[in-house]
Amino acid sequence: MVSKDNILITTDFNEKSLDTNLKYTKFLVKKFGSNVSLIHVVEEAGFFSKIFGDSSEDAVDKMKHKFKKLALAIEKDYGLNVTPVIKYGRVTKEINKYAEKIDCDLIVIGTSNSDEGDNAIGANAHRMIRIAECPVLTLRNDIEPRDIKNILLPIEQLLSSRQKVKNAIEWAKSYDAKITLIAGKYSKDEDEVRHLNSICKNTKNFIADHGIECDIVFLENVETRNDFAIKITEYANNPDNNVDLIIVMGRDESTEFYISSTSQKVIGFANVPVLCVPIRDIGMNVVPSF
Repeated sequence: MVSKDNILITTDFNEKSLDTNLKYTKFLVKKFGSNVSLIHVVEEAGFFSKIFGDSSEDAVDKMKHKFKKLALAIEKDYGLNVTPVIKYGRVTKEINKYAEKIDCDLIVIGTSNSDEGDNAIGANAHRMIRIAECPVLTLRNDIEPRDIKNILLPIEQLLSSRQKVKNAIEWAKSYDAKITLIAGKYSKDEDEVRHLNSICKNTKNFIADHGIECDIVFLENVETRNDFAIKITEYANNPDNNVDLIIVMGRDESTEFYISSTSQKVIGFANVPVLCVPIRDIGMNVVPSF
């Protein structure tokens, strides 16, 4: 079973996002009995004057008092005992530092940005997914908690893509869930198609060896990674397919500066939680070489 001893919820005081994050964390805590921290990072100049009408040192104390009251309200309304944490500095940098300090197992973050389109990933969420050293669970505002029985695992012909398999197995064991591999046939080249089939078959066998049920879905007419992402979200958002969680890579293996185009679109448009796995130098070959 995957360990979730320490879960970190991020908040910018967006009520809808915080409500979603708290509900889903409560769902996770029931399974794992985790310690939960709630972090807010003050970054914007003039923040206190906007909220409290002044910029005095008293405003800092007011902020701490406000956050403590919020923690008490969360315990009363959600049944969650959270440790309130306020940091000052760059949002993602401070969150990442605190996550490392507590040996965080999972960061829970909302993806919506009120200043952008409904399906846009907020700038801080985007950076957090890219730099975090632990998995990041992204939640849209309209997601409601539900038991995890089917995990969707996109498969691409990338070395880093194999790292997701380990995480999928851990989550599947924790929830007695099955894993559905989903792959897109980009090429009409018979050798490439044969190679993709081999990857999926070997991955399925590897998962089955861990006692987990596994299916494979092949998507036809996929010409680009953008097509693949769209078809993944269409499949996941179809209630008939009963997808409860998607697992993607948190960063493009070709660059340290961006989330992969596939992952970014899936995170933005999927109506189910998306777990973003960090790329690591170790553990690349978690499934047999293909």
